[in-house]
Amino acid sequence: MKKEYEEINGKKFAIIWRKKGSKITDLCPFCGAKHIHGKSEGHRIIHCAGKIDKKGRVLPVNGFFTKDGVYFDPKEGYILREY
Repeated sequence: MKKEYEEINGKKFAIIWRKKGSKITDLCPFCGAKHIHGKSEGHRIIHCAGKIDKKGRVLPVNGFFTKDGVYFDPKEGYILREY
C-alpha cells in the first residue's frame, strides 16, 4: 500500500506517486490531474493549475485532509516518490 504522506524534519507532506522511469505522475491529491516531473524524487513546489468551473474560471487549488486527519496545505508543496 502506498503511503499518503511523508514526514521531513517534523513536517508532513503529501506524496505524489509515479511509476519508476516515468515522468508522468499518478493523480495529484490536490488537483486531480497528472503532472510531469524530471528524474529525481523529493520535495516539489506545487504547480497545479486548478480546476476550471462551468463558467471557465480557474478555481484555487485547495488543501485536503487524510483519513487520519492530517491536513496538507498546497503552499507547502509535496513529495515526489516512485513505485
